[in-house]
Amino acid sequence: RMLKQGLQTAHLPIMLLSAHSNRADSMHLLQDALADDLYSKPITDANDFLYRLAKITVAHAHNGFSDITASAS
Repeated sequence: RMLKQGLQTAHLPIMLLSAHSNRADSMHLLQDALADDLYSKPITDANDFLYRLAKITVAHAHNGFSDITASAS
């Protein structure tokens, strides 16, 4: 939550890793932390994990968040 609320860090894509398998608990955790995605541990499919990580990274880049520090200079 602190990263998403900070002016210098709000643009960072955040993926939570959680041992919670209950969907309701996971959704609450995702919303409470203001994260972009949540992945349940253990990571059993590395390709799926990397795909989802790339997906949120690309989404942030397309929203103009990829280089916020360069535009501030």
